[in-house]
Amino acid sequence: MKNTLDWLALNSGLAEWLLLVVALLTAIFAVVQLWDSRELRFQQARPYVAVGLRRVDHGIVELYVRNLGQSAAHNVRLSSEPKLQSLSDSDAFMVFDVLPTLVPGDEWSTIWEVKAFERARPGDFSNRYEVEVSYEGDSGRGRRSLLDVYILDWEPHLKTTYIENRTIHDVAKALSSIESHLRPRRVFQVGSKGFSVVPNETNAQEKSGGRSWAAMRTFVLRLAGRGNR
Repeated sequence: MKNTLDWLALNSGLAEWLLLVVALLTAIFAVVQLWDSRELRFQQARPYVAVGLRRVDHGIVELYVRNLGQSAAHNVRLSSEPKLQSLSDSDAFMVFDVLPTLVPGDEWSTIWEVKAFERARPGDFSNRYEVEVSYEGDSGRGRRSLLDVYILDWEPHLKTTYIENRTIHDVAKALSSIESHLRPRRVFQVGSKGFSVVPNETNAQEKSGGRSWAAMRTFVLRLAGRGNR
C-alpha cells in the first residue's frame, strides 16, 4: 500500500490522466446507454406502415396500406418498381400521392383487380412488384423519416381457393330483383303450404299483389333467418 502511494505521489500527473480517461469512458458509456434506451422506446412506439394484397371476393383483390404501429404515420408515400398496374380497369385504378396522416389501426384501400384470374394468363405485365413506403414518425425530438420495402407477388394469390358466403343482404338483393321484374305482372299469394304466383289482371289484384308481395318477402326472410340460426 505504501509503495502504491509513493508511486502515485511521484507520478501524480499520470494518475490524473488515468482518472480523466476513466471518467471519459464512463461518460461515453452513459451516453450510449441513453441513446439505446431512447431508440428502444422509439422502436416500440413508432408507426409501422404495411402494404399488401387482400382477396375480397371471387376475382376481387384489394391493395391496402395499413398502420400496424403504435403512433401516427405522417406524409405516407408509395413508389413501386415496376409501376402498379391494373388489368381489369387501368383508368379507374389509382394510388394516392401522399397521405397526410395515417393513425394506428387505420388503413387506406382500393380495388386493384375485379378479375384477378386474368393475371394467371400470359401477357405483357408483371405479377411481382417491389413497393417502397416512406413516411415520418414522431421521435420525441421532431419527426424521423422511415422507409419500408414490401414485395407484392400475385402468384400465391392466384393459386388459392375460397368459399363464397351468402348472407341475408344477398337474399334482400335477390328479392328486390324479383320484385322489379315480376311485380307489375304477377301476384304472389302466400298460404299455409307456401307461396304461389298467379296472373295479375285487375287493379284490385295489383293492390292485393302488393300486400301479397310483402307477405311473401316476410315469409322468405323468416326462412333465411331460420337457416342462419
